[in-house]
Amino acid sequence: MKRFSLFLFFIIPVTVWAQSVKSVDKTSNKQFVLFDALFTYTKYDADHSTPSKSHYYVKGNLLNPDRPKDWTSPVDFRNGTVHLRVEVLEKPPGNEPTTWSLCYIPNKGQKNGYGCTNTGVYTEEGVYEKDVPMTSFWENESIIWTEGVRQMDLVIKDNSGGQGHAHKREDHEKFFPTKVRISMIQVAAGATYDPSWLQATKSTDELEVEALVEKLRQLMIKPDKGGLESLVAEELSYGHSSGMIENKEQFVKEFVDGHSVFTDIRLENQTIKIAGDNAIVRHRLVGDTFNNKTPGKADIVILLVWQKRDGQWKLLARQAAKIPAEYMKKS
Repeated sequence: MKRFSLFLFFIIPVTVWAQSVKSVDKTSNKQFVLFDALFTYTKYDADHSTPSKSHYYVKGNLLNPDRPKDWTSPVDFRNGTVHLRVEVLEKPPGNEPTTWSLCYIPNKGQKNGYGCTNTGVYTEEGVYEKDVPMTSFWENESIIWTEGVRQMDLVIKDNSGGQGHAHKREDHEKFFPTKVRISMIQVAAGATYDPSWLQATKSTDELEVEALVEKLRQLMIKPDKGGLESLVAEELSYGHSSGMIENKEQFVKEFVDGHSVFTDIRLENQTIKIAGDNAIVRHRLVGDTFNNKTPGKADIVILLVWQKRDGQWKLLARQAAKIPAEYMKKS
C-alpha cells in the first residue's frame, strides 16, 4: 500500500459522494462514512460537467443521508480528522502525477464559502490513504460546521496546484479515462479511524450502477445529448407513467429538445439488485417539472434495468408508474 504525501492546494469549489454508507448514531458513534464513490471519469465527462469542468459532483443519494446536521455537537467531527482513501483502479499509462481536490460544500458558508482537502498526488494504480486534521485544510474555517454539509465536489488535477485542471492539459490523454473509488470517513475529535467501517456493504457493480443512476438524474435536469447517449443501450425501451414508450433516439430528443423538463429530481427508497450481467433498480422519483413553461410536480415509482456489456453498464429498460391514491395515503 502506498501512502500519500500531503499537498494542499488553492482550488475552485468541488463536490463528491458515494455509497456503502452506514447509519450514524449521532449521540454515540465517533465515525461515519461521508461517501464511498466508485466511478469512471472521461475527458467528455470533464468537459461537460456543470457548473464547473473537471468536477465530479457527489450529492443526493451518493452522500450519506444520515450525516449529522451539526458537526460540532453532540459529537465533535469538526475538530476531528477525515480519513481519505483512494483506490485507483484504472489510469492511463505514463505515470502522470494526478490528484483530486475534495471540497466540502456547506449548507451555510462564510468568507470563501467552502473548504477543500485533497487525495495527495499519485502516479500509478493502487490504494492510497491518509488522515487529515479537519482544522488544517484550505479554507476549512469558511464552513459553518453547525449547519452541516450539502454536497462534496471532486476535481481531477495535475500536480501544479491551484488551477491545474486536467481537462485543460494538451496531453489530457495522460489523465483520461480513469476509474477510481474515493472514500471519505469522518472521525470525531479524540477518536481513531477504524477501517472496519468501510467494509463494503455494496459490491463494485452496485456502486458503479448507483453512480450511473445519479448521473442519469443529473442529466435529466441538465440534458446533454452526448451524455444521455453514452448511458443507454441502442435497444433502450423507455416507458413513461403516461404509457408512452420511447426508443433511444426519442428518449434523448425528448430531453434535449426541452419537451420533458425537470428543474429538480429527488430519488427515494432506492434499491439495487445485481442478477448476473443485469442490475434491477427501483426507486421513487419526486421532482419539480416545467413542461410547456408550466410548473408542475412529479411523484412516481421507477423500475430501471441496466445491462453490463464489455465491462460497461448501459440502461436497457425503464418503466415509470403512477402511485395509486390508496398507497399515497399510507406513504
